[in-house]
Order: sequence, then C-alpha cells, then structure tokens
Amino acid sequence: MDLEKLPSNHKTYICKHVFNTDRPVAYVVVEDGDLSLLCGCYDHEESARDYKVVGLAHLIKRQPDILEIGELFDGWQAERLEDGCWHKSPIPEAAN
Repeated sequence: MDLEKLPSNHKTYICKHVFNTDRPVAYVVVEDGDLSLLCGCYDHEESARDYKVVGLAHLIKRQPDILEIGELFDGWQAERLEDGCWHKSPIPEAAN
C-alpha cells in the first residue's frame, strides 16, 4: 500500500496518544489490509477504547513526514528510529 496514493479518507487506526496529540506517529504497520499509525510505545491497554479510527489525511496534515514511508506491504512495519528516518521491515510474526 503506497501511502501517497491512498485516498484522503482511507480508514486508519491510531492510538489515543496520537489522537490526543500527546505523541507523534513513530510506528506504522499494515496487517491484514489494515493501516495503523501508532506512537510506538508499549503502554497501551488491550482495549478498543485506546484506539480511534480517522481518515489518513488528518494525520498527514499534522505529520507530513509519514509520507516518506512510501509503499508499505501487507505484513510490514515502518519505525521512526533515533536517526529520524523511517526503517521498514517485515512484522516479526509475519516473518515466521
């Protein structure tokens, strides 16, 4: 899935930290066709109330560097590391 070519209203799952602008997007994953843009921290509850659904354009407007990821295949992730760059790799569970 090429993030630049998706429609502005493409359904995107985000964590409450990103939704509330407490943290930027630092982890992007495509799994089973679903696109999730998350803060990358591990302090989320396993509850639906910790996540929201928004259109992709809302996040791109707020954080345009997300488009630097480009194409991300199903079963892949992109992480923004300390060097400030997005690094793509297969999701560990998908690699098995």
